[in-house]
Amino acid sequence: MLTTNKIISAVRRKILEETTDMVSDDTLLMNANLAYDDLKIKTFTPDQIKKTTVALTAGVGTLPADFGTGYGPAYKDETDRTSYNEKAIVDLDRNPDIEGYAIIEGEITVTPSTTASINFRYYPSYAELTSSQDPEIHEYLHELIIYGAVWRILEDMQSEALAEFYKGRYSELLEEKKSALSNYQRDNQDGGTLINGIRLI
Repeated sequence: MLTTNKIISAVRRKILEETTDMVSDDTLLMNANLAYDDLKIKTFTPDQIKKTTVALTAGVGTLPADFGTGYGPAYKDETDRTSYNEKAIVDLDRNPDIEGYAIIEGEITVTPSTTASINFRYYPSYAELTSSQDPEIHEYLHELIIYGAVWRILEDMQSEALAEFYKGRYSELLEEKKSALSNYQRDNQDGGTLINGIRLI
């Protein structure tokens, strides 16, 4: 596992290998977070999935503080496995008596509105990187934050050729690591793609 401080040090070393220009700590951290944000969307893995039960009032409930996006259908409870699929808001409004849910303005809205609670799994969101906040995505992917930060910084420095090289290396490594991690985790899965780009609220 790479800590944020180790990642920042590695980014600084790679920048100094290519240029004598100094880069501030704030710039290093900002670009590491931009790379981290990209990876959070593109590389959610099964080990990160969480489960929760949300109490509802008139069909509306408060999401967990770390909610990122839903994973699969929701259910009424552990014994009633009626499926509540995520729907577009317009479809939820159009069919208020059919089981479903939507994320609206940071809350979960469920139909029928008489539903008292809902169980569902979700991918979490993660706090930004700081000197005391390390990456929370799968540790196999931490190295990618380095390359993602380096190409962004070099692009800002108008070192176009170097930026393109590191951006290409980032993209290659991303695909390699996604594939390797997917293969590694597939043995315990029934099927389907394990790593997808997803929507966060």
